[in-house]
Amino acid sequence: MENGMLCPALSGDLDRIHESSPELPNAFVHDGASVLVQDGRVIAAVEEERLNCVKNSNKFPCNPIRYCLSTAGVELGEIDRIAFYATEAYCKTMLERPVVSQPVTLDAKRLLRQLLARECGAEVDPFRLSFANHHEAHAVSAFAVSGFEQSLVLAINGGGEVLSGLLAVGSDTGTAQLDSRKS
Repeated sequence: MENGMLCPALSGDLDRIHESSPELPNAFVHDGASVLVQDGRVIAAVEEERLNCVKNSNKFPCNPIRYCLSTAGVELGEIDRIAFYATEAYCKTMLERPVVSQPVTLDAKRLLRQLLARECGAEVDPFRLSFANHHEAHAVSAFAVSGFEQSLVLAINGGGEVLSGLLAVGSDTGTAQLDSRKS
């Protein structure tokens, strides 16, 4: 594969298909998926449900990660950055919620690194793991494929972190949030 910045983005829960981890709160409800981007261009993308045949699967995207890496002919160790679909602060809040009346201290970055190592057979440098604001990620991805030099961007869904949507202006320098609504 040609040189360039390689970045997979991930969404989904922190347990695997057909696994239920009672120590993990069921806090990450979006469908499990992965996309591999090289220098702003989508190389591969797929949702977990397409590969595990469980409709609306919100499990950790083990299969999509492997699919995207295989499609690009790269290994996890060749990746420049990995992005998760929620901020680290939101993940921390969700993981600190008591589970079955037993408080558990969990670290999202450590959990993600462990899952990636187990599923892809490679350690991930913690500095290569990034967390994205959920609705900003929606806004950026919508604007990136719009074809416009500048555009008003509206990102709305059932929830994500503490917002249900945001309004932004997209341009070649990124997106600038104008307004947002809480869930």
